[in-house]
Amino acid sequence: MTNMNIVKPSSHAVRQNLIEPLDLFREDHARHMKICDALVERVEDFASGNEPAMLLSAMSFFRDELPRHIRDEEDSLFPLLERHEDYAPQIRKVIKQLRKEHEFDDDLVSFILSDLEVLARGHSLPNPTRLVINIRAFSEGLRRHSNWEEAVVLPLADQYLSREEKLELQSNMAARRIAPN
Repeated sequence: MTNMNIVKPSSHAVRQNLIEPLDLFREDHARHMKICDALVERVEDFASGNEPAMLLSAMSFFRDELPRHIRDEEDSLFPLLERHEDYAPQIRKVIKQLRKEHEFDDDLVSFILSDLEVLARGHSLPNPTRLVINIRAFSEGLRRHSNWEEAVVLPLADQYLSREEKLELQSNMAARRIAPN
């Protein structure tokens, strides 16, 4: 089974005792893809009530890690990028699309979590196929979304965010991890 609990930043993300926030986004994306791959690979097992450890890891991902990542983008990265839309007018359009995708993902995650909660209570799903389809759809969407962020958003952030803005981003991200919610 793929390890879904990788949280330590790599040496690439830590430079001179500073956590590079854009590298953390990249590492989050890579970890999210590993998690989604593991979920897709085992979804039929845990949809039928097997794989309790995978179930708990999935719940943690959908309840904690993914929402925190989205808050990092919505509340910190995107507003910082929007400060530079005079220099890069495509920023507003790109961010608008990503926010729409976050809204869609939020709805899909609600459906997924409702099924996971039923399983966590020890009950069977009346329609396990719904969970299988939703996990697969979510994983495909997240892969496309993350690839787009990697190809478009993070290069824009690398290009336009000042060192001070990156430190602000780092501070906000750290605060979310020290005192979640």
